[in-house]
Amino acid sequence: MLGAAGCVVLVAALPWTSVLAGAVMFAVGLGGRWLVLRRRRPGASGGVHNAGYE
Repeated sequence: MLGAAGCVVLVAALPWTSVLAGAVMFAVGLGGRWLVLRRRRPGASGGVHNAGYE
């Protein structure tokens, strides 16, 4: 809870352009993650080999 309060104080102290830039970068990261998950084959194990255990 203390960490969340510190984040709120930090965001309130930042210039709005910095907050906007951070929000844009966060959105880009979410979009990239969405694309990676979408392009992954159904049933893919994420790089872990399950030698014969499927």
